[in-house]
Parts: sequence; C-alpha cells; structure tokens
Amino acid sequence: MNGNEILTHAVPIWFAGSTSMPDEYAEFDADFSAENTGKFEFYIAAGSEYSLYLDGRLIGFGQYQDYPGRLIYDTLTFDAEAGEHTLRVIAWHWGVDSFTHTKRPPYVIFGLRGTAGEQALVSSENTPSRRAPGYVPYKNHTITSQLGLGCEYSAADAADKENSAFTPSVRASVGTQDGSYVLLPRPIKRCDLLPDTAMTVVRRGYYRAASGAAFSDDPGLALDSAELDVERKDADGCYLVADTGAEETGFIKFLFSASRVCDVLVGWGEHLTPERETPRTAMGSRRFYYRYTAARGQNRRTEPMRRASCRYLEIFVADPDADIRYLGLVPERYPLTLSAAPVKDAARRAVYDCAVRTLELCMHEHYEDCPWREQSLYSLDSRTQMLCGYAAFADGNAKFVRASLDLISRSERPDGLLTLCAPAGIDRPIPCYSLSYIMQMKEYGDFSGDAAFLESKLNLLERIASVFLDRRASEHGGAVRRLPDRLGYWNFYEWAKTLDGRSIHKETADADLPAEAPLTAFLAMACRDLGAIFELCAAKNGEKADVFAKKAEYYRAAGSELAAAIRNVFFDADAGLFRSFTDRADAPFAVLTQALCLLAGAGEGTDTSRALEAVAVNGGEGLVPATLSSSVFRFDALAAADAEKYAPVILAELDRDGKYMLDRGATTFWETIKGAADFGGAGSLCHGWSALAALWYTRLEAHVGC
Repeated sequence: MNGNEILTHAVPIWFAGSTSMPDEYAEFDADFSAENTGKFEFYIAAGSEYSLYLDGRLIGFGQYQDYPGRLIYDTLTFDAEAGEHTLRVIAWHWGVDSFTHTKRPPYVIFGLRGTAGEQALVSSENTPSRRAPGYVPYKNHTITSQLGLGCEYSAADAADKENSAFTPSVRASVGTQDGSYVLLPRPIKRCDLLPDTAMTVVRRGYYRAASGAAFSDDPGLALDSAELDVERKDADGCYLVADTGAEETGFIKFLFSASRVCDVLVGWGEHLTPERETPRTAMGSRRFYYRYTAARGQNRRTEPMRRASCRYLEIFVADPDADIRYLGLVPERYPLTLSAAPVKDAARRAVYDCAVRTLELCMHEHYEDCPWREQSLYSLDSRTQMLCGYAAFADGNAKFVRASLDLISRSERPDGLLTLCAPAGIDRPIPCYSLSYIMQMKEYGDFSGDAAFLESKLNLLERIASVFLDRRASEHGGAVRRLPDRLGYWNFYEWAKTLDGRSIHKETADADLPAEAPLTAFLAMACRDLGAIFELCAAKNGEKADVFAKKAEYYRAAGSELAAAIRNVFFDADAGLFRSFTDRADAPFAVLTQALCLLAGAGEGTDTSRALEAVAVNGGEGLVPATLSSSVFRFDALAAADAEKYAPVILAELDRDGKYMLDRGATTFWETIKGAADFGGAGSLCHGWSALAALWYTRLEAHVGC
C-alpha cells in the first residue's frame, strides 16, 4: 500500500477538550510493535506544523504549506528493530493568518505502513491524544506578521505532565465547507538537518532585568533592555551571546544546567548592535525571541517547530548559577546539488559562492524572500531566485521551481490577480507581481520544456492578463491605468522614490486614475511571454495547435501595441528618457522605468542612448537609481541591447557590490546595499533577489570569461 491508500483509511483528528483557539498543541500516540526488524513508512499531514519522534528521537518536521482542503503529506521512512516502539506526533495549531499560512481548524492525519507494505495503523477517533506536555498554549506570540507565531516550551511542565492521561481523539474539520479534501504527496524533497553550528562567544556575564511592567510583558524589549555585566551579587541571571560564524537557517538549540526552575529567553538576529554587541530582538512590532522554562538540572533543547534565521543568538537564563554550555542552530537545508562554478578568479569566486549560499538559505518548503524576517513566497522575488537557480543548481532545481509555481497559481483572488504571497492569509496585492508570474512561467517553460504544466495553467494566465488588458485607457494612448488604491491595491515596483506604491490616489475615481509606464511595460512583457507559452504548448499539443497559435499571435500583437503605447505616451524626446506616470510631470525619471520600458520594446525606432546610459550607470543627473531588487531588469535590458558591450559593465557592478558586502562581513547578500541599516534597522542580510552573481557570472562566461 502507498501513502494515499493508507491515508484514505485515516481521518483528520484532534484531541478531545480542545478549545480550537490559536496557538494550541496536541500529542498523538502512534506507538507500534514490530514483529520483525525492518523498514517502516509513516505518512502525515498537519493543518499547521508537526514534529515526529521515534523512541524520543526527532525524525520528522516541516509541514509543506498549502491551501485548505489540500492535505500535503510527508513520507518518513525509518528502520525499527523487532519490539515495542514509541512513535509520537506533536502537532501545533497556528489558527492565525500570515504571509505563509491561511488559517484553518486544528487537525492532523497520519498512517503507518509496516515492513510488509501493510497498513499498521491510521489516525482515527480511537487514537490516544492529549494536550502536548511542555508546549505553552495560547500565548499568540507573533514574531512578524509575515512569519506568524512563535512557540514557547516549558521543560518543567513537560516533566510534571509526562504521565498525563491520553484520551480518544475526535474527528476534526480540515477547513472546507463540505469537509472534503484531497491527499497529495509532498511535491519536493524534505529538508535535511546538518551538524550544529559552531559557537564563538561574543560576550557573556551576568545581567539585571529592566524594571517595569512593559518589560515583563514584552520579552523582546526585556532582552534589548537588560543591564549587562553587572556584579554577581546584583544579578537576576546570566547571559551569553553567540556567533555561529555565518548567516544560517535552522532550529534553535541550547544546552545549560540550572540550579532551579527559571525563565529563559533566547533572541536572534543577523547583526549585533554596536552599543550592546547583542542582536536586536524588538523592532517595531517584530519580536525575535523564543521563551523557555527550565527544569532544575541539565536542559538540552532543539526546537523543531519554528525555523529561525540569523548569525547571532543570545540566551538569558534567570539563574545566576546557571552554566551555559552551548547556543546555536541545527541547520535546516533543502538538498541541492551545485553546478560547477563558472568562475576562476578568486575574488569573483567568493562573490559567486556567497550568491549561491544566499539562494540555498532562501529555499525550504518553497522559495523565501528572506529567511530571517519573512520566509515568504513572492512571485517577483522567486522569479529572480528561479533564474539564478537554473544556473547554480544541477538540473536547475526544476521540481522545486514547479512546486512553487503551482503553489502560487492557487493564490488567485476573485478579481483575477494573485495574492501578494502564497499560501497567504494576509494580502495586499501588488499588481505587477501577478504579471511577473506569467514571466516566470514562460522562463520555466524555456528551461524545462514542461508544456503540460504550462497548459494546465493557461486559463489562469489569461485571466491575469485580461485584468490589465481591460485597464488600457484610450485617453492615455492605450497605456494601463494603475489599480485603485482605495481597494487595497499596492502599486509598488521597488523601494525607491515614487516607485514604492504610496497610496496617493485613495480618493481618485477609477476612470480618473493615471496610467503608469512600469505597469504597462510589465504587461507588454507578460503578453509577449504569454504568446511564447502558447507557442510552446502548440508545439507539444497537435490537437490544439491551431487554437494555441492564434492565441500566441494575439498576445504577441498585444505586447507590440503596449510597447508602442509606452513610446507614444511616456517617452520624453527632449530628455531621451521614459517618464513613469501620466499624472506627475514633476516626478524624477527612474532607472527602473528605463529598464522596463526598454525590455518591453518601447525603444524601437527611438534614440534610447540616454535611457541605456542611465541603466548602465544606474543613475545620472536627477534620476532615481534602481535598488538591488531591480538589477535583474537592468542587466537584462543591457544584455538585450548589446551583450558584448555591456558584459563588462554588468560584471563590474556585480564585483563591486559583492566585494562591498563581503568586505563588511557578509556571508549572504543583503536586501539592499544599505544592509541592516535600511528600513529602520530591519534590513535583511540574506535576500534571494540579491544573488544575481550566480546567474550573470554564468551567462557572461562565454562573453568575457570569469
């Protein structure tokens, strides 16, 4: 029997007495007896997150997130000797929306296949379950709105309730109106755990807690405000700050002994504050901490329920007599095979390796924009990561690409756009990100030739395109009007002046909204790419070849018309540059707008030398420079204009920016060139869109050598 066959006989369950409130934990007894030594397979899907322990050893974790009604199950294979074995499922119910999860009721479903392929057990109302000892429920500690909840664990509670009674489970809802669901195997590999990170002690000593209710009620502030290096006699406890040696993603792990039951706080971050030499754990509403209650004696803990990303960790133990021996991460990585590096120069190789490492840390269940602050799947961010991965990883990591593209496709909104992230329960849609999905689908087709997958998404892609084609405005020469701010659309392009999507048209009627060059350019490129997708599908599907060929012709023509509209409406012949908006004559020219318009084909028959120069130098008098996130468009525009001429320009910029970050201690590449200082101190130091060296060193090797 396979996983689907076994799980068909299982039912979703939860523990009796549940409140179904957010942040709840359950334990399920799946103990079994093995008649013979052999190999077993365990299949499991949880509504939010789970961890699986065989005879007390962690063997499973990391629920693949999807939408309600789609139960994605893991297959966990293990060997067991003849005899009795404890097999325990710990399930965590989030019950809140985030950028990475759509809330649903609490449930878990599982089944065990025996050594002969038989059904050994399945989850049912007879499965023993209880509230999970140790985990502290209903705290609802939000790390960030993107990540969602953090967990809390009490070793003292676990010891007290170790022998608490199990009772029969109850059948659970999976969050669909009619109770239906489909069982689907995980579409990608499971992540691996690597050896523990090294620990270099940055500082250690005794601390005194800051006074006041605000600090006691806010552990993040308490960590950032504790008085450090006080005398032992004045101390509330001891602390240690650890450097793992490099940016890393994984599970928090620590080892210490305590003389009493006491509170423990662990914080993490990507950099140290200069004034305290500690990671900053409280930033606005963000709170990067893990709370733990120690038992008397040795405390060893690896927390598999929440992945953290950082370089630095701190632990504060409210016991001056505690002996802290280790603090770090158990790295969690997606299994990858690297392609041969295309570079020989040592300095360039360092940049390339850092770019590839950045990509690696931004991939787990799906692509992630940044592993520290969000761990969220955006279409525009993931497009860059996919392009880089085609070059950096053996077989281009195509299965992972396809899984993320499929997940994004399931985020369609009633208005025809895609949600900002997938599978998100919190949304603020960025219009151009839906168009970038068409682009990344075409690029996946170019790389893989997977016409069957593309064909399965054609209706969705056409619906997306039609939303924007319907917004072409004759009064603006056929250019595309921005989407209404008052309806919650975020007309964002990048974190740069005039392009950051500020809601300046909340009171403007839809018919009076201005047209925007970047949006029109995105649509022109998306239509051209949609035409190419139909061409590929026509070549692979003879029965529909004629229909698909006509569609391809239609979208290619639409792309050409949009390019002409950009040229006629936005090109300023006196300046030799493209304006960004029809309504803001005083808005500065923007480098990203130049790159997008050139890529859209709007420069045909026009002197675009000034626009190309602005893209090449990323600026010029009065121009708004593009950020790192937009380098993918700048470099594409330059290469499309003259790859031989601009290859040295692209390489020089990658070399310069890479060296700048490496010289400042980077082990992964930053969200923006400002590093941690950007966004009020919340700038990410590991961001997938900044890994372009992995792509362009490979592409340009043939032109100039690397």
